[in-house]
Amino acid sequence: MREGRKIQPDLLAPGPRYSFYVEAKQYDKSARGYLLKGMWQVWDMLDELRDTAQDVSEAFYVIYRRGGPRYSFAPRVEHGNRVVHILMIDIAATDERGSNAPLTEIFDPEDLLPVPVQSRRKKR
Repeated sequence: MREGRKIQPDLLAPGPRYSFYVEAKQYDKSARGYLLKGMWQVWDMLDELRDTAQDVSEAFYVIYRRGGPRYSFAPRVEHGNRVVHILMIDIAATDERGSNAPLTEIFDPEDLLPVPVQSRRKKR
C-alpha cells in the first residue's frame, strides 16, 4: 500500500490469477450510517490498492446482523472495472428473526457507489 495510509483490510488476497478483498462489519442496533461508511471504506481500499502489487478488482462486503433493523442491499455493485459483492448474514437471536424481525430498510444502490469524500458529509 502507498506510504502514509493507515487503511487496514480485514482480508486481502492478491494474486496473479484470483484476487479479492473482504471487509466485514457487524451491528446490533440501528446502523445505516455505519454500514454506508463501511461500503465507502471498501471503495477507498480498492482505490488505494489500484496500480499496486496488491491491486484487486473484486471485493466482498460481509455484514453480520446481530440485532437491530434488517437492511437490504443489492447483491452486487459495480463501478469502473471493480465489483463489490454484498453478503448480509443474519445471526440475531431467534426471537429477532423471521416473522419477529423488524421491517427491512432498503439501501438505494446509487448510495453504495463511491462518492468523493467531500460529498459524504451530505449523505450522513
